[in-house]
Amino acid sequence: MPEAGVVFWQAFSALSDGRRFAQGVPLPITAAELVAYGQITGLPFGSRHFALIRALDAVWLQAARSDRPVIAGELSGDIFDAIFA
Repeated sequence: MPEAGVVFWQAFSALSDGRRFAQGVPLPITAAELVAYGQITGLPFGSRHFALIRALDAVWLQAARSDRPVIAGELSGDIFDAIFA
């Protein structure tokens, strides 16, 4: 993972640890949770940063809801590079 992506991975991990479930099914991280995390930590997240964390969450949810593991190539460095475009 690029060094610049570490803070986003840490944010995703913290938010995912507090993930809510409904009837045993994991729910996506909400925009309100993302905003609150940014306010609590003082991290100046912008819309591209939120999109990155939501993309990480989408991959996590896909893996959690399927029987197959996530292939490392599915989460490429391109997603991290996109935040600096």
